[in-house]
Amino acid sequence: MVFKLDDFKSFQLSEEEAASLPALDLDGEIKEIDPTTLSISKKMLKLITTGQGDYPSRSECDMAGMVALVAGGCTDLEVASVFNHYAIGEKSRENKNGYFEYTLKKAKAWVAKNKEEEPPAPDIPGTSTLMPTSVEDVKAVIEKTFPGTWDATEACGAVICQRYVSDITQPFNLNLIGNPSGSKTLVLSYFYGIGDDLVCRSDGFTAHCFVSHSPKKTTKELEKVDLLPRIKNKCLITPEMNSIFSAEGDKLNEILGIITRIIDGEGFQSDSGSHGRRGYSEPVFFTWLGATTPPRRAVWNLMSRYGSKMYFYSIPKNKNTAEEYLDATIAGRPTQEKLREVRNVMNPLMRSFKPVAWDKTKEPRELYEKIHDYASLLACLRTSFTIWADDDDYDTSSVVKEDLYRVIGLLYNLARGRAVLYGRNYITEDDLPMVLHVGMSGAEISRTELLRLLIDEEELTTTMIEEKMQVSSPTARKHIQSLKVMGLADVDAIGKSHITSCTLKEEFAWLKSSLKGKLR
Repeated sequence: MVFKLDDFKSFQLSEEEAASLPALDLDGEIKEIDPTTLSISKKMLKLITTGQGDYPSRSECDMAGMVALVAGGCTDLEVASVFNHYAIGEKSRENKNGYFEYTLKKAKAWVAKNKEEEPPAPDIPGTSTLMPTSVEDVKAVIEKTFPGTWDATEACGAVICQRYVSDITQPFNLNLIGNPSGSKTLVLSYFYGIGDDLVCRSDGFTAHCFVSHSPKKTTKELEKVDLLPRIKNKCLITPEMNSIFSAEGDKLNEILGIITRIIDGEGFQSDSGSHGRRGYSEPVFFTWLGATTPPRRAVWNLMSRYGSKMYFYSIPKNKNTAEEYLDATIAGRPTQEKLREVRNVMNPLMRSFKPVAWDKTKEPRELYEKIHDYASLLACLRTSFTIWADDDDYDTSSVVKEDLYRVIGLLYNLARGRAVLYGRNYITEDDLPMVLHVGMSGAEISRTELLRLLIDEEELTTTMIEEKMQVSSPTARKHIQSLKVMGLADVDAIGKSHITSCTLKEEFAWLKSSLKGKLR
């Protein structure tokens, strides 16, 4: 049975009744509470942690939830905590005009006049009334509703779960890369509503949001709008990063400079003529998920000079045929309905994790050696350099390759986040393919395509590159020179008028012998 607002009409407050009710007791700190400790049914617990469910509107969902909490003996502050921290409170967090207080008063009146059992949360077709206990439950739902998106979802979950490892203090940024309408923002949307204490979503993001210097606001007002303190110990989700990567010249340099300092995790302070020096000097830990179409070469070159602070996860192109798209359109369920089903299992899962004490004694040295290999691969792929033709040869200059120390640490933290997602406090071999994919995604598309060709072929020639990548002969020779400069290939003499070839360097032979065909 699902209660509607009309069911509560006979218990609505008249003006006299509203005036006669005692004021709500909301004085004091609204601390997060564990809803599993409350005297409510499993169905109502599911409604609190997943949101609207099958109720026709959020208002009806809110009323049913508040009635259940009040009937279960919750104080006003406990009800406020639930609506502040869990999915059911989405509407009350959006409406700051007294909506929460008015609805709670109506719920208390309903309980006072009606002694029947609490209004039950509706059954949701295709889902269990019990909260999921493992990531496999979520994976099964996602593979059924949105096939092909699980791997990227897993990577995002691994980023968020880094917050539960006490010795991880370095922020981590991961951006999903794909074609327009390529399910990037869809994957991020799976995590909307898991709680304001876990995520901070920003659809209109700019680099200057972290520490604002708006001349239209006072310093006190700016402290309330600064993004940096609001994302501490949370995951920032920015589904639109194209506005950042589409900037040009000095503007792009400024933006990436700010983001680099922010991701360093040591706070951020800046100066302006309107407010002088503003910012935060204390360390700020957070994680960050974004989405973008493939950045331009100029962006990759500039990022490589700032070091690997931003990481990427490429989403493979959808290989569905036109017929398959048509069938899906005709027979498919509405996207919002499928999203609701995903969130019904995702939200409780992401709220079920607790801080873990890490156990490195269960991690064999070989795993660290592989992460070192992946970091070395990423550093090579992100090498910044310039190539130009010189008589019958090609020359290079301004070669910049980053140090491996930070890269190794951040990739290890990503693997640890995945381990937490799967209920472990140590990494295993199963955590590494995702880390390798991130390493393979950390450079412009032409470089990763070249590397894949180099892995697939015993010897890669300019002729093969011309055919596979549909480029001219001079461009193919430049590509081979690029592989040499990046430190990925051994190359014979390179000229402007003859076929040349290259082979994978011995230090990266593991790509062929161990991981060929396993790249996502």
